[in-house]
Amino acid sequence: MREHSPVPHGGSSTGRLGTRLLPLTLLCFMALAPVRGAEARPPRTLWDLTAEAQLVVWADVEEVEESAPPPSGVRSPTDAIARLHVRETWKGSEHDGERIEVHFQPELNGPDDASYEPGFSVLVFLVRERGQWRTPALADGTRTLPDALATAAYRQVVRLARMTQEEWIHSRIAGRTYDLGVTRLNWQVFAATLPATRRDGLAGLPSDGAPAHARPRAFLQVEPYLTTEHRALLAASTAKHPLVDDELPMMLTALRGFASRDVDRAATNALEALLQKEPEDPPYWARLAFDLLRERYGERPVQRTRLLASPHDPRGTPTPLDEPPEDSLAQQWQRFKQRHNLQPAAQ
Repeated sequence: MREHSPVPHGGSSTGRLGTRLLPLTLLCFMALAPVRGAEARPPRTLWDLTAEAQLVVWADVEEVEESAPPPSGVRSPTDAIARLHVRETWKGSEHDGERIEVHFQPELNGPDDASYEPGFSVLVFLVRERGQWRTPALADGTRTLPDALATAAYRQVVRLARMTQEEWIHSRIAGRTYDLGVTRLNWQVFAATLPATRRDGLAGLPSDGAPAHARPRAFLQVEPYLTTEHRALLAASTAKHPLVDDELPMMLTALRGFASRDVDRAATNALEALLQKEPEDPPYWARLAFDLLRERYGERPVQRTRLLASPHDPRGTPTPLDEPPEDSLAQQWQRFKQRHNLQPAAQ
């Protein structure tokens, strides 16, 4: 099987970071039945995939067999069968070394389809439908693990999610109080500190940066908030592991109001690399990342237009604010670096 480096079998502890974030007695019970998708639907995170799946395995794709097409005139998609050799079971009752068959529909051949390619190893999240294993989350439910470090991160994060969810189920059965919102937030922060699972952890994190004393009491009862310790852990990870693509605005949003020169430096380096590579046509999220970085340096982000509240306002449609003529993002970036005497190193 094609891998970048071998990965030993068996489990691994969540480490001191995971233990500190989740100071719970996580009991291992039998699992109870319950990356990127298309832009039209939100991606499924590892937390959601683990909760829904009845079986989570890291396995080798040994072969793919296409089934016979449906009868003429029938529009039902053609199934294919992926035969997997299970390396490790992270949720469910299958044993390491067993072989399983997964039914999927390769003819979709789009970004939303589950992907099984012979000769590669894959992490899959499966449910049982009419006696067949299937991937309900399509592309989000199959993850390719590029190397041993990524595999170890996914192993920790998925198993921790599974054990946390099982602890919550057993607490409900026993009538004990269990704050799943806070525990899930702790899990998200832990996942966000690992480069391989960072995007899964950052997705949906509280983003306003307001301290606890500034929040209404009712809000605290509905949604947990990022603590100073949470944000310190995110900042340390940002300084250690370069931010990639849209992780940059996601992380800066989570760290709004949290002062850290290391975060400032990491974000500056990331934007420098991006604008060197794509000065004329940066991605859609680059503007947000730049505005969030400007905020960290005490600047008020420029708001280009103000949309009037009423479409019938006689003053017309968007009203320009008092601001200099619009320059490209790359030109504004150059002036920003000059104002703050920054000399970033492209990643």
